Amino acid sequence: MRTPEREDQLDAGDHEPYVCAARFQTEPLSRRAYTHAREAIFAPPSNLSAYRFLLDRLWYVAVLGDAPDEILDRRLRRILAVGEPTILPDEILTVLWARRVEISSPDPRAGWFHGGDGPG
Repeated sequence: MRTPEREDQLDAGDHEPYVCAARFQTEPLSRRAYTHAREAIFAPPSNLSAYRFLLDRLWYVAVLGDAPDEILDRRLRRILAVGEPTILPDEILTVLWARRVEISSPDPRAGWFHGGDGPG
C-alpha cells in the first residue's frame, strides 16, 4: 500500500510497497490467519512475506512486500479480516522490512537463500 509519507522513498524502478496487517485477541486466531496468509502468498508464488508476532499482549499478522494483484490483495484482506485491521508503527515496519531483506539475501556461507520457513 502506498502511503504519502513513503511516496518519496520510491525510486522510478522500485515496486510499490505493500503492507496489510491485523491484530488478534487470541493466539489460535492469529495462527490460523498467518497460516492461510502464507498459503495464499505461496500459491502462486508472490514477492510477499508473512509475519506473526506478539506485541503488548496482542497477536499481529502482517503481510508485506511488492503489491500483489487485485485478486490476491482481496484474498489477503479477507483472511486478515478475522482480526482487526491495523496500521503498524514505523518502528515495527522497519524491523519487518529489515527481516524481509535479511531472509531474501543469499547466505554466502551456505550458498543458498534462506526462505524464512521457520515459525513466525
